[in-house]
Amino acid sequence: MSPVILSGIKKTLDGYSSSELDTNAKDAKTFAFQAIGLLAKRMPHLFRHEVDMAARLFDALKLEAPSLRFTIQEATVSLAAAYKVRKVSPLRTWINPLTCALGYSDSKRKELKDVCSKEEIPPFWF
Repeated sequence: MSPVILSGIKKTLDGYSSSELDTNAKDAKTFAFQAIGLLAKRMPHLFRHEVDMAARLFDALKLEAPSLRFTIQEATVSLAAAYKVRKVSPLRTWINPLTCALGYSDSKRKELKDVCSKEEIPPFWF
């Protein structure tokens, strides 16, 4: 059942562009990102073998409205726990290329690392 829910969440997020700021779009995106975080906590196996959701969340942090960023950050922290269970995380090899591809400067990556260290995200992210 949970893969079907995750698929629906992805379709919901794909249905709205990042420039849409009406109330319905904002609410739908907020609930979708919250649902991703909850799924990552309760069903981490859905995310362990793929990094596409991590890429999607990092992209959303860059593109979405500031009012959604806190919700996206919470989902990202929950997703980190899903990857943490594995001994060798796929994010270890993806985080630097991913942040480079998204246009993060060295200072932004350092800022992201500092924020994550405050949130107690394990060091294998960097």
